[in-house]
Amino acid sequence: MTREPVSATRAVPQKAVLLAAGAGTRLEGETLPKPLVPILGVPLIVRALVQFQRAGVEEAIIVVGHRGDEIRAALAREPRLKLRLTFVDNPAWRKKNGVSVLAAREAVGNSEFYLSMSDHVFEPTLVAGLKATPCPADGAVLAIDRKIDDVYDMDDAMKVVVADDGRVSAIAKDLRDFNAIDTGLFRATPGLFVALEAATRDGDCSLADGCRALAGAGKMATVDIGRGRWQDVDTPGSKPIAEKMLLDGLRKPLHDGVVSSNINRHVSLAITRRLAKTNVTPNQISAVCALLAIAAAVLVAQGGYFAPLLGAFLFQWNSIIDGVDGEIARVKFLGSKTGEWVDTLVDDGSNIVFFVGMTVGAVRETGDNFYAALGGVTLALSLAATALMYRRLIQIGSGDLNLFAWEFDTKADERRSTNPLSKLKLLMKKDFFVFMFFVLALFGVLRAGFWLYVVGMPIVFVAVVLQTVQMQRIVRFPSQPIKRGGAPESW
Repeated sequence: MTREPVSATRAVPQKAVLLAAGAGTRLEGETLPKPLVPILGVPLIVRALVQFQRAGVEEAIIVVGHRGDEIRAALAREPRLKLRLTFVDNPAWRKKNGVSVLAAREAVGNSEFYLSMSDHVFEPTLVAGLKATPCPADGAVLAIDRKIDDVYDMDDAMKVVVADDGRVSAIAKDLRDFNAIDTGLFRATPGLFVALEAATRDGDCSLADGCRALAGAGKMATVDIGRGRWQDVDTPGSKPIAEKMLLDGLRKPLHDGVVSSNINRHVSLAITRRLAKTNVTPNQISAVCALLAIAAAVLVAQGGYFAPLLGAFLFQWNSIIDGVDGEIARVKFLGSKTGEWVDTLVDDGSNIVFFVGMTVGAVRETGDNFYAALGGVTLALSLAATALMYRRLIQIGSGDLNLFAWEFDTKADERRSTNPLSKLKLLMKKDFFVFMFFVLALFGVLRAGFWLYVVGMPIVFVAVVLQTVQMQRIVRFPSQPIKRGGAPESW
């Protein structure tokens, strides 16, 4: 039966179709159905579903076939999925993938929808690009990648020729001349079903057949993913490529300090790559951070040379491991408000405990209670500054200190900024001063770190107070824009 073409609307799609019917025979050595194969601890299809969920999709239509019951059962007990799941059986799953798309026709109805393969790993920017690009009437939009040299397994890639007007003029795996690659992500109208039906021969058709039919009618638009990244996980060799892509996405070029970018993040990502494949949770990693900080403080409090050096070394590891809990939370979609606060409290608590250890060590070595009094005042300023920042976080409903706005902040890379206060902020970041403490301990002058803390904390306190006053003014006069950016982790 042929349906009349449906005109596209500019409404954002609320449905996503995921193709999960095939056997995935090229991914050798796996015992699970291909959509359930984990990449850094998360099944392939769950990664795709969470990305659509975060883009506002309310219903996912999953076309299953080979080992479909196992896929249904696994997704039914998946706690990260909040959107509605509708399963469609494709008994002809051995045929080409266009048949699976047609199987979803009734479930989709007359609305626009996203379409994705269940074995593709992709960044959220790809869905955002499709979300912002309206479909041609009765047509579709294909997310394309022009970074051809970066594509893994080019022989199996679906090549695309994009015309000057941004529409597809040719699409096939065997094209010799092409200027883009099909990422396997679409935004489509029900017109795609009409095209697939027209392209069906002997009860079989591929998705590419439908795309060629739409392209012939001038109805196959494209959106360039730019710097966005994706990976088709179709062979054993593509799994480590997908893992690397996901791990690279955990870097924070706008917020990581100098030490974090050049040392800590390299180590933490190596740890995350291994721990993500286990059942270790972000909060458990935060607990390890807390224990490292306590052990570091106890050692620093002993005085002398070797004990403080070992303590500073453990504190450096606290700084490194501090990045792992957030990396695990992001790469496995385990983030929560509670987790944000646990991370923040452990982070700030670690700094305070270590300073207490330095204060006790200074008193023990000198016998001078002046250090205790000075440490007490500094600790009071630290707690007051932290309380002001926490008050602001509670107001905005978050436990993430990166959301505390600093007036001198911009979204530009702070390391390239000419603003001297932005440079100061880099020095205030935990990764820098923790590493500095380790270097000082290495040279036997950790007490200089105590004095730097004592001198620096009043500056931090004044900065927090001034920023708090500024934010209160903005609340009273909302026409004044607030500048948002990453805050330094408090001392």
